[in-house]
Amino acid sequence: MSSEQDRSWNNRMRVGASEAAVYDQLVSEFPTIRVVVCLPDGAAVAAWVGRDVAQLTGYSVAELEADPDLWLDIVHPADRERVRDACRRLAEGAHTREEYRVYRRDGQMRWVADMGAASSVSDDGLMSSIRCVTDITSTRAVGQIDVDFKELVEETPVGVTVRDTTGRLLYCNEAAARIYLADSRDELLGTRVEDIVHPEFGREFREHIFPALLEGEWSGERQLKRKDGSVVHLRAAASPFRDREGRIAGVYSILSDITDLKNTEAALRTSQDRLTAVQDALPANLAVVDEQGTIVSTNERWRRFAQANGDPGLKHTCEGVNYLDVCRRAQGRSAEGALGALEGLVALLRGEIGELEMEYPCHSPTAPHWFVMRAGRIEGRRGAVVAHIDITRRKLAEQALRESEGKYRSLVENLDAVVFRIDRDLQPLAMAGHPERLVGYTADEILRHPSLMRESVHPEDMTKLWEQLARSEAMRAAQPVEIRLRHRTGQVKWTQATITPVFDEGGKLLYFDGICLDITDRRLAEEARRQAEAKYRDVVESLDAVIFRVDPRGIPIALYGNVAEISGFTITELMQDPKLWMNCVHPDDLPGLSRYYEEIAATGERRVIEMRLVRRSAEVRWIRTHVAPRYNEDGELLHFDGVGLDITESVEAKQREAKRTARMRALTQLSQAFATTLDAQEILDMATKQVCTTLDCPCLAVTMTPDANHVQRVSICCPGHCEIEHLDGLARGAPMTVEQLFGRRGVRPGLVKDLARLSPLAAMFVECAKQSGAGPLGPAVVVPVASGPDAVGIMVAARPRGQQIDQEDSWFVYEVASHASATLANAALYRQKATIAEHLQRGLIPVEPVIDGLDIATLYAPAPGDAQVGGDFFDVLRLGGGRVGVVVGDVSGKGLEAAIHTAEAKYMLRAFVHTEDDPTLAIDRLNSALFEYLPDEMFITMVYLVIDPARHSLTCVNAGHEVCVVRSREDMSLRELAPTGHMLGVARGIPYRAVEVQFAPGDDLVCYTDGITEVRSNGDRFGYDRLAQAIQDAPPADSRAVLESIVRVVRGFGASRQTDDQVVVVARLLA
Repeated sequence: MSSEQDRSWNNRMRVGASEAAVYDQLVSEFPTIRVVVCLPDGAAVAAWVGRDVAQLTGYSVAELEADPDLWLDIVHPADRERVRDACRRLAEGAHTREEYRVYRRDGQMRWVADMGAASSVSDDGLMSSIRCVTDITSTRAVGQIDVDFKELVEETPVGVTVRDTTGRLLYCNEAAARIYLADSRDELLGTRVEDIVHPEFGREFREHIFPALLEGEWSGERQLKRKDGSVVHLRAAASPFRDREGRIAGVYSILSDITDLKNTEAALRTSQDRLTAVQDALPANLAVVDEQGTIVSTNERWRRFAQANGDPGLKHTCEGVNYLDVCRRAQGRSAEGALGALEGLVALLRGEIGELEMEYPCHSPTAPHWFVMRAGRIEGRRGAVVAHIDITRRKLAEQALRESEGKYRSLVENLDAVVFRIDRDLQPLAMAGHPERLVGYTADEILRHPSLMRESVHPEDMTKLWEQLARSEAMRAAQPVEIRLRHRTGQVKWTQATITPVFDEGGKLLYFDGICLDITDRRLAEEARRQAEAKYRDVVESLDAVIFRVDPRGIPIALYGNVAEISGFTITELMQDPKLWMNCVHPDDLPGLSRYYEEIAATGERRVIEMRLVRRSAEVRWIRTHVAPRYNEDGELLHFDGVGLDITESVEAKQREAKRTARMRALTQLSQAFATTLDAQEILDMATKQVCTTLDCPCLAVTMTPDANHVQRVSICCPGHCEIEHLDGLARGAPMTVEQLFGRRGVRPGLVKDLARLSPLAAMFVECAKQSGAGPLGPAVVVPVASGPDAVGIMVAARPRGQQIDQEDSWFVYEVASHASATLANAALYRQKATIAEHLQRGLIPVEPVIDGLDIATLYAPAPGDAQVGGDFFDVLRLGGGRVGVVVGDVSGKGLEAAIHTAEAKYMLRAFVHTEDDPTLAIDRLNSALFEYLPDEMFITMVYLVIDPARHSLTCVNAGHEVCVVRSREDMSLRELAPTGHMLGVARGIPYRAVEVQFAPGDDLVCYTDGITEVRSNGDRFGYDRLAQAIQDAPPADSRAVLESIVRVVRGFGASRQTDDQVVVVARLLA
């Protein structure tokens, strides 16, 4: 007896002999029956199995009867709990029916229906159940097909409807509901079309359309007017359907919304109309020819020219005529040009050339004429566009130009050059040539909008251009420079510019003259040469390649070359194990490689594929493969041939270069950010955040006390959120010295193998960093940040344990610290100079004077914040004869130097006005003195006014300053006192002119500096016009009221912000 029979016999011993005999006969007569004897909890102890049940599972009857639990083991894991529950319900006397999945012995899955009923319960509590098990796999498959078909109808974007013979809607999918603007299809069921569309369309559908649909099939396009009045274009198909008796039971319809298509067609027609209008407006005779040379379309100018030149009926030179034949038939003077056009057009249509341009004469008996023919292929279509342009005026001008001799003849003839004149600030002063070919703007446009000059220079080349300008000025000689210009269309042009400085007799720079040539073609040729060199270099390097042949599945057929060196496996190993070849491909690249092979097989084109291979040692290598398909005579794919090159070093070099470039860019951005603040803590935080972001590692910053002995603040920046977090509790919990934190090394720069082992406090510091999200830290680079000779902080960039800090990481941290140190030193120097200049300038501003007969109000408002001290000033002078002098000026530049020259100008003028009664002579002497003392790049604008109360007069000398204003007391009209001479300190020997006006009692004099008019709000300038209106609207109470009203208007100008010093002086002559 077998072991299965033994187990079956032992199990059945628990069941009575008579009952067992019944079960044996039952499964014998009914082979789909399975009898199970269970304990009260549902656990099986014995089983009788019919042969059909056993055949369904692939197991023998003996196996299934020997192990009652085997049936549960072959049930699908997702269904087992449901089957156990059915067993428990059978034990309770219930009837069950379950459908579940079972696995056959061969692994195939089958669906079964299991119907069970309780049979009997023995004295010892055993419960017997009879189950009928049938295979329903095929039935389930058919049911799934019905479900799939229903889902297809439901999910299709095409509307589907079914209506009965009365027109009521029996069914519609969601797409149909959207066409009828219904929120859901449920609200449409049972409705007629006239209930859910516009009344006009509903009546037409009820009376004409639907009766016709009941009589036969229909398909076509219609417009549906919906209930809200909107119109939708539909492509519809409808057909009646019949019941079982053959009677028409209703109509089903399929609706496609083609509104977008119709709108696109309408837009296309509009576009074509516009294109025709544009062609007719062009100053050229245009024709479009097909690949055979037959004219397809012409513009209006072409047709008028044909009618005026021997073809009034447009039968020989317009649509439908072969233009090549027209050229062949040409005779007389035009024959030579026509034959040349014929040869060029034939070559163009054949694809031998990309474009054609030729000039030809076409003289009449009374006058000469010239034309230029330009032709180009139509991209994406076969054929060409032919244009004839009348260039007679140009040719006559060229003849005149050749006959004349001029100083700039060579420059004019050089069509690819631009001649220009610019100042030191790159502002254009003059321009000739065709800059539109380089930047898309004409010379007039650039001169009208000087900012276009700078905007057209490629940002990466701007520094190079400034350096060449400075070098040219310093060497006093022409300097060449190659830079990129940006065309207004976004295209980049390479140019070579030669810049020559021009100086006056005194050696002062006047401007730069230059000429700019387009060298784009040369640079492209050089780039093509470099690419060709790289191509041939790859061929030479292919000596270290892998040559392979694989079948369509990627299994190697033949391998040659340095296979072992690249892959780490021998050729024999790879050939013996076909799967090993594909297993060498990096898992992330394997899907893409399979897709490339499919594309190569489908297109028949060679492809270059770059991918990674994993060597036997787990090292990853980059490989570039050139793969080509091979086919037999019947076009069937045989195999792929390829060559693989190891490009690991090239890829890694590019990655290193990209990383270095990104870090250099980060340093540039950081330097720009440093320029926005003078705060040491903010600078250190910026540096910390930049290191964290660029190196993607935690960065710690320690701010030290001025004595560099104690820790003042500890900050951390972690990857992910990259925001500075100040660990104030660590620094303030107890006094901490730098030596306690960093050990005896102190603030010396260098690498630390394990930051936590540096000192106990460093370990606590690392733990705090870990709580901030940094993780357990290991190696670190420590770099101090100094302001001059004093260390003010320490930066620590740390890697997690197990990672290393390489040389590039250390270099970047050192560079950031160096930039921060330089910025802190410059900030300290700047604050020192700014403080000196501010004290000096404040000492130059007088207190508001009190003078008999005059009501004077003054304002001096220095720029707020960290802005540099400017050179704005004013003065009130008591002159002889009861006269009073008012001075308002502005020294160019900022800072300490500007404040010093302010003092010079103020006190020199005081000396001159006491020796010269004539204001013009005083200003002229001041100008001569300043010309000697001021640096070349500095100048002063100033207005000097002399008020004579006795004569009720005001004398003004305005040396290039802002316009002063006199407001009349009688009618509140304004009188402008514009500049009467040039700025001070720029040139000498040029006389100044004085203007005298009436200044009656009650009149107001208003003087100011450009800090008032140059206030900006969102890019908009306050300007003189707004100031004049503010003066006119000011209340006439007294000078202080006038001044405060003006200032209130200026400071209320939008979201304005003061960025320059402001001076305002208001003087009123009292009665």
